Amino acid sequence: MFEEYPKQVILKDGQEVIFRLLRTTDFQALMDFFGRIPEEERWYAKHDLADERLVREWVDHIDLERAVPVVAEVEERLVAQAVLHRHDYGCTSHIGRIRIMVDPEYRGKRLGTWIMFDIINLGVSLGLEKLEARFAAGPEEAAIRGCRKLDFYEAAVLPRYVKSLDGDYHDQIIMIKRLHAGWDDF
Repeated sequence: MFEEYPKQVILKDGQEVIFRLLRTTDFQALMDFFGRIPEEERWYAKHDLADERLVREWVDHIDLERAVPVVAEVEERLVAQAVLHRHDYGCTSHIGRIRIMVDPEYRGKRLGTWIMFDIINLGVSLGLEKLEARFAAGPEEAAIRGCRKLDFYEAAVLPRYVKSLDGDYHDQIIMIKRLHAGWDDF
């Protein structure tokens, strides 16, 4: 499954993008990418993406058994990042957790859809049964709509669970996609 990388996709404007796995040499490119994501969007990530020490730790210790980081690259510039987190043991070992970020300059070009398709395919290849994504209702509505289009369903709503940078509470939406071998769910 990992040997399928790198792979090429063509965006709706005709631009070529390469999907590949994150490399240990990608630290500065990843920091630059995170720097282009508005702070109010980075806020909803589980970790501080501006923390160089943390990002260095991720890049230096890539463990494909636990997290599969896929990046989208245009002319050596990272323009999207997706991570499929998984556990190899326990009651949730059949579930992958995903998080995707797209450079604001590349939104509206179907890059998010393409990288989501790639992560879904990766989940199927890894034998996962479900994918889970969590979003803040309101600030992440575009991502919620995109997931719905790809047959994710709203499994739970945690009322007033997350806070914005301004201190406003938002519901957290937990979305699930059931995976079927062979893509027969599309």
